[in-house]
Amino acid sequence: MRNKFDGLMWGLILIVAGGLFMAYNLGYEINLTPTFWMGACVVLSAAWFIRYFTGDLKRWGLLMPACQFAAIAVMIGLWQTGVTDAILAAPLFIGFAIPFVVAFFIDRQKNYWAVIPAAIFTMLTVTMLLADHTAGEFFAALVVIAVAAPFFIVYVMQPKQWWAIIPAGILGSIGVTALIGAVSPAFDQSNVKNALFLLGFAATFSVVYLRRSVHPADWAKYPAIVFGFLAVISLFEHTGIDAGPLVLIGLGMVVLVASLRPRQHPIS
Repeated sequence: MRNKFDGLMWGLILIVAGGLFMAYNLGYEINLTPTFWMGACVVLSAAWFIRYFTGDLKRWGLLMPACQFAAIAVMIGLWQTGVTDAILAAPLFIGFAIPFVVAFFIDRQKNYWAVIPAAIFTMLTVTMLLADHTAGEFFAALVVIAVAAPFFIVYVMQPKQWWAIIPAGILGSIGVTALIGAVSPAFDQSNVKNALFLLGFAATFSVVYLRRSVHPADWAKYPAIVFGFLAVISLFEHTGIDAGPLVLIGLGMVVLVASLRPRQHPIS
């Protein structure tokens, strides 16, 4: 029954769309008002919402067309009232976010991954609402932070998903650095800016390395060390101080400490 409904709806949509295009190509004047399209989207949205709530609620995918047709109807309504700025795209992102939020709450253990797209679309909605009231650099920083946030959430909720630390830390470092630069022009022009996000990279891989007892991540110490030394070099850039010797000394100390550490031999 559910396959018949889905096929019927999509089939009708494709037939009507094809018929309209064919009539237009044959030279017929088709003047469909925005109100007509808004009403059509409302009807289609209602049909899919009814289909979802009268069937298996675990089939959260049915909410995608339902929410998207509703979002298009809202967007047409906003456009008719004279809204033309970035806020016009907010309903579209909300329409994408709702199905993933529902998917997560239906089965948190199985659909934990849905936090990522849900958080991304939610944060993008917020950025759309703020886009016309913020500077371009500030808006770009918010977008990057919006993409980083769901990875933090995934790791906090599912510590076994340790891989989420890496995109969360890297994107978060870039976003926070850009955000500080947007607020403080002096910081944006200083050497501290590059050093800060490189230190964020180093801290990210350091966290991964420190969690090596839970997951195999002994390799993470190498990018942590590299990014740490790059941060030092960046900090001394344009200051007249040659950071090269400091880097060599630091690397020598790391190698020395590593060679003096007692090696653990496997018990036979």
